[in-house]
Amino acid sequence: MSGRIGKGARTREAGGPHVTYRAVRMPSGALLPIEARLGRRVLRTIPPDSEEGRRLLERGEVEILEQRRAPRTTKPPPGWLEEEEDL
Repeated sequence: MSGRIGKGARTREAGGPHVTYRAVRMPSGALLPIEARLGRRVLRTIPPDSEEGRRLLERGEVEILEQRRAPRTTKPPPGWLEEEEDL
């Protein structure tokens, strides 16, 4: 072992990026899997009903996001970009 400190360890000590947890609560009340994130990168997901998931939720370490509307569709409706022709 070289005794060197990895880049991640130095970053944490310097107050840089750290792992955050968040989950989405559906309108039905169901909680989607907890995402462990480093910045915008998802490192892994944790089932909320697992031992680790329950522990994170009990400690208040998970940011809960509420889904309030239906997800957007990926395709625009037919004729959205077409102009109407005069007859």
